[in-house]
Amino acid sequence: MRRHRLEEEQGRRSGGAAPARQPARQRRDGRGIRGAATRRDRGVARQLAPALRCRPPRARAAGDAERPGRHDRDRRAVHHARGMATKWRCVRSIRRDPISTRSSSSRARHRDLTPLPREGNHCMATTPPTPRLAPVPAPAPRPAGATTAAKPKSRLGAIQRGRLRVPLRHLFYGPCGVGKTSLGADAPNPLFLDVEGGSPQIDVARYPFRDEPGGHVPRVYEDVTAAVEDLIANPGHGYESLVIDTADALESLIHEFVCRRDGKANIEAYGYGKGYKVALVEIRALLGKLDQLINRGMAIIILAHSDEKTFKNPRGPDYDRYRPELNELTWGKIAAWCDVLGFIDFEGGGAALKGDEAQTKRARGWSTGRRIIQLAPDAAVPDAKCRLSLPADLELGVEHPWAPFAAARVEAGDATVATLTADIFAEVDRITGGDREAEFVTAAGTQTSFTVIQALTAKSDASVL
Repeated sequence: MRRHRLEEEQGRRSGGAAPARQPARQRRDGRGIRGAATRRDRGVARQLAPALRCRPPRARAAGDAERPGRHDRDRRAVHHARGMATKWRCVRSIRRDPISTRSSSSRARHRDLTPLPREGNHCMATTPPTPRLAPVPAPAPRPAGATTAAKPKSRLGAIQRGRLRVPLRHLFYGPCGVGKTSLGADAPNPLFLDVEGGSPQIDVARYPFRDEPGGHVPRVYEDVTAAVEDLIANPGHGYESLVIDTADALESLIHEFVCRRDGKANIEAYGYGKGYKVALVEIRALLGKLDQLINRGMAIIILAHSDEKTFKNPRGPDYDRYRPELNELTWGKIAAWCDVLGFIDFEGGGAALKGDEAQTKRARGWSTGRRIIQLAPDAAVPDAKCRLSLPADLELGVEHPWAPFAAARVEAGDATVATLTADIFAEVDRITGGDREAEFVTAAGTQTSFTVIQALTAKSDASVL
């Protein structure tokens, strides 16, 4: 630009015409190649042309060869062109795929391709070709005298039928002071895992977790698992029953264990109820260890406290019912695992005074002092079951509370169709007061009588009772 201005100024002074302007030298920046700005281009957007990938950093314009001092720049341009050529050659060789659908001659050329030598700072070598997999040889023919692999031995011939005399899994729950610990202490030769620490006043055998006063109460969940593993490893201990008192205290130890292991402040710190699912994994593992004790001939008795919870009835008004003081996930797993699930409570209830037909006065509660184990579910106690043919209710004795339960189990094990029929007729006589013609309502809400039940028992069909 300075040269053009000098030539124009000299032309004005001499009075002659200004010499013709030569085309502006093309310049290139990081975005592309653009022409130099002139007076005609003022106010007009500059046109950009995309830069070619193989061009040198600075393109040579017309007339630059005559300028002195450009030899070094021309040398760099030549090296750049050579470098780009070698790079494109490497890219083309890398893109070749010997597995693609090409002609056999092309694949052969690729296999015979040797690495290119290094030139300057540019690598002209190619990636090594992919080795071809050797063909898999055909299997050798089987000899004439060879036999096939032996099939696994079938166990169908060892199938047996009948009842198995195995120890049971018990769980009894009820309010405080109803006699749950006393019931477990009267079980056959029991060993207590006093997790709650509520058995000091009862003459029972307790597992010693530590050699110190109060060492029969575990401090952490690891103490309980170590005790169970100790019983598994030493089957000749002589105890017939393992009593865990109580399940809700054991659940607290499990929650403390998983929180300490995972670095959580409490079981709710997991968020969205995930902590109870984490604890459920440990509960499943513990039940698996208890099954090993059952296989070694040791019965399991778990005790738990009960609580009243409101049930959202989808068919009518809501009402309260008894549930164990356990998380829903924990309780569901243990309830499905148990063979006998019983609710212990004092016999009693509530009723209005006689003559108060308008029910203007509050009902009054009553109790007989008898302790009853409920083994059949109802509206107030939905969590009760028994996998044996035991009565729906059993009365616990004062001196030996386990005796009625043990006697009922023996009778259920030796029961026949005749004995069951006699028990049914005896129960009907108790309900009707000996009147065989009277009608009564069953637990299912159906109206029936002794004649109907007699006809059903004659057909050995008591599914509608």
